[in-house]
Amino acid sequence: YGNGIAQAYHHTILPLCNEEDKRTEIRWGIDDFMFRFGRQPEGIWLGETAADSATLRMVADSGIQFVILCPRQAKSVASHPDGPWEPVTESDVIHEPFWADVGGGKKLAIFFYSGPASQGVAFDGWLHDGRGMADHLKAAAHPFVSVATDGESYGHHHKGGDMALAACIEAMREKEDAMLTNFSAELSANPPRRWARIVEGSSWSCFHGVGRWSANCGCVMDPKWAGKQQWRSILRSALNRLRDRIDEACISLVGGDEKGLWEERNAYIHAIHKAEQRAGELSEVSVMALQRRRLMMFTSCGWFFDRPTGLETLQILRYADSAIRLTEELTGKPLTSSFLEDLTGLFQDEPSTNAMNDWYRLCVKHGADRLPSAA
Repeated sequence: YGNGIAQAYHHTILPLCNEEDKRTEIRWGIDDFMFRFGRQPEGIWLGETAADSATLRMVADSGIQFVILCPRQAKSVASHPDGPWEPVTESDVIHEPFWADVGGGKKLAIFFYSGPASQGVAFDGWLHDGRGMADHLKAAAHPFVSVATDGESYGHHHKGGDMALAACIEAMREKEDAMLTNFSAELSANPPRRWARIVEGSSWSCFHGVGRWSANCGCVMDPKWAGKQQWRSILRSALNRLRDRIDEACISLVGGDEKGLWEERNAYIHAIHKAEQRAGELSEVSVMALQRRRLMMFTSCGWFFDRPTGLETLQILRYADSAIRLTEELTGKPLTSSFLEDLTGLFQDEPSTNAMNDWYRLCVKHGADRLPSAA
């Protein structure tokens, strides 16, 4: 069994996507994996582990066998899909996989990673000593434990973290009473014996569900900015409305064939791959190029941080502006003014609100990489 798994293509928050966008992000993620690894993926990583029942059903419909979720996303477990259901703590679900009944007679396996072990690697110093990390992992396995961390743990957050990981792997291979495995192999060797229900609309980076990407939920990096994230809902609503206007224009451009539009978009990843192989460029003026840019607007990092003036939010605004300009080029229908109106209040908690709005217009409309601070 290979170690690799697929991921939803643009790292969007799938529970916040509409149905067609969910389908495309999952489809593109699977097809991209197959293009690069030459096989069907068994598992898929959901951006921020954000999940709800509709997302899990679509994942199962796509032929995927398992997902990896945060332990606090487990709501209850049972020995049978019909119950009785019992509430669980995080420590109850990290040592075995579970089945999830996703409807339609289908099921999907869920691995809930170990919170303490993942915290140990990411923040509690396990990467200071790779061989010691192997001992920590062995002690945590009863009989199985999985760890989920961001890639930047291994170098960006911890200098030499990649070498510590290599030392850990080497030490694990030397142990006679423990072994490294991967999710696909574990699922085959030890299929789930119990069933789990998840907390709907939950994730690993937001204790409130998926509010970090849609609401003033309270999640911040810097406590001094707590309670000043109303901009997240403004941005989400503005991009949703822009999405709908763009889709309406695209449906018109394909003669009203909405079903055909989505089928062509789902297959467009193959055109992207062909262009990669030729080191060439796709047409920049087409309905599919427009839809690709439209999907990029919802990359999750645009909402993650405390303020709307950061690089990440600016980047998805540039994606939006690119989609607007292409829509206007293809249809002649103006969208800029309505989008800017929908963004009213985006910078309301920033100093010098008018200057910040001017700063946004300059950055997005002229593509400047650097502009003086509004202050």
